[in-house]
Amino acid sequence: MRVTRHGKKRMKQRIGVSKGFADEFIQRAWEEGLSHSQVKGELKAWMDKEYLLQKQANNCRFYAGKLFIFCNKILVTILDGDMKFERNLQDYVKSMKIYITYKRNRIKRKTNPELERNLRNEFADIIRDDLNAQLLSYCCSDKSDYFYYFVGVSNLRTVQISFTNKDSRDKEFEDKIKRYIRREYDFGVEFVKRKEL
Repeated sequence: MRVTRHGKKRMKQRIGVSKGFADEFIQRAWEEGLSHSQVKGELKAWMDKEYLLQKQANNCRFYAGKLFIFCNKILVTILDGDMKFERNLQDYVKSMKIYITYKRNRIKRKTNPELERNLRNEFADIIRDDLNAQLLSYCCSDKSDYFYYFVGVSNLRTVQISFTNKDSRDKEFEDKIKRYIRREYDFGVEFVKRKEL
């Protein structure tokens, strides 16, 4: 990654970190930031407006509350975004999969267990209602003598679903749920035998 003179000045003002870390931060913004095609609403409008004001720009990314504007892989400038964009990002992205991937990437280099726990809980809250409705409708169908329950997110990549079985597991249904969760949320699925009470 290269940075223009103006970009270096803005980087120092708006990120305020050492050059080595700033270079890594810019690389992460390029690779993991949100492009304008992944966002919607006010965030998209703001990104488009700022992008068009930069005549030489041909790419931009929203990352960590800031807008990074690039010409090819050269950083032109960095702009501070409204804090509501990062705080309420779920409202400004086009899909849950995009949101979850972005949030997971933001935290993956941090080793704070509380941050990871909070993120796991947030992901679980997002997925729980949607998935429980599907699991409940399946379990209430006539053919099912088998019950599935959403447990939670066991790590930042896997959804846990417990099951009770009277006879045998329904592999077809489990494959369908796996595909759905992968498509919608970019998570793997782990099925865990539920202990009888």
